[in-house]
Amino acid sequence: MAGRPKKKPAERRTAFVGFFVTPAERAKIGARAKRLDIALSEFARIVLLSDLKEPAPNARDGAAIRALAVEIARVGNNINKLAHIANECRDMPSRRALDSVTDDLIATLEKVRAL
Repeated sequence: MAGRPKKKPAERRTAFVGFFVTPAERAKIGARAKRLDIALSEFARIVLLSDLKEPAPNARDGAAIRALAVEIARVGNNINKLAHIANECRDMPSRRALDSVTDDLIATLEKVRAL
């Protein structure tokens, strides 16, 4: 009878992290985890251990995927605007503008990669 393979000691989840929240906060956190179709503990691990505020949408969630596609299109539009400015002025856009678009692109790609 083959069971689940044993995890290495470093991979076993044996350390407990707990904190108190209000009933309303607990309901909100639970609803977000349920909307993504993942366990509350998995949701908490993803959110707490990443730079993301929320994990990527479930790959089966069509509405979330469409919203992510819109987000990617917006980032692309911003990149096109910056390229247009650079070509028109023969100069690079401001560092702040480039950093903002880069941050948006990285955050969006992280969501896509998590799918």
